[in-house]
Amino acid sequence: MISSLKGDIVEIGETSLVIDVMGIGFLVNVNSRTIKDIEVGQSYLMQVSAVLSSDNLSIYGFLEKSYRDLFLILKKTSGIGPKSALSILDVLSLEEVYRAIKSKNAESFRQVSGIGKKSAAKLLIDLSDQLEKGKLPPLMDRIGANISNVAITASGHKLEKELKSALINQGYSERDILRVWQTVFSHEDSFETNFKNFLSAFN
Repeated sequence: MISSLKGDIVEIGETSLVIDVMGIGFLVNVNSRTIKDIEVGQSYLMQVSAVLSSDNLSIYGFLEKSYRDLFLILKKTSGIGPKSALSILDVLSLEEVYRAIKSKNAESFRQVSGIGKKSAAKLLIDLSDQLEKGKLPPLMDRIGANISNVAITASGHKLEKELKSALINQGYSERDILRVWQTVFSHEDSFETNFKNFLSAFN
């Protein structure tokens, strides 16, 4: 089964794109989070999931493996198909899904079109059960670690607050910061050293 596609983006639609891989164009279903981060003519490595139905093969793609991995989990839960799973990850980030599970907040999932009160409650139960049984780690463990490391506004660490503020002032988004935080940030280094290391990582 296809797990990734690498090639040039030749077309972008509202809910899909076409990626050219060695002369073959693959139609990939994506959400707005992905569309915002891609450009026609640029080359990307897309993490994908191929879903085979009775009369069709649909491909769903993401720029980050962690989103693809959570998509695979969501689409297998009761009452949630690939389209709903894609919509969930359009409305909610990985961190927001994790927080919803840990705080037992089914209302978070009701923000997604097509998911009502009963479906949201069932989804939360299924995901909570999987988390408790250890079926979601290491994915959710990694997300939890990211949240702990980058929940700067709730943290009492002055260095983290100042560093995040400085990076945002430089034009980097919180998503950019989240992506590299675990591998770059060090409590043992000074603000100046951390700041330089982040700039190097982004460049």
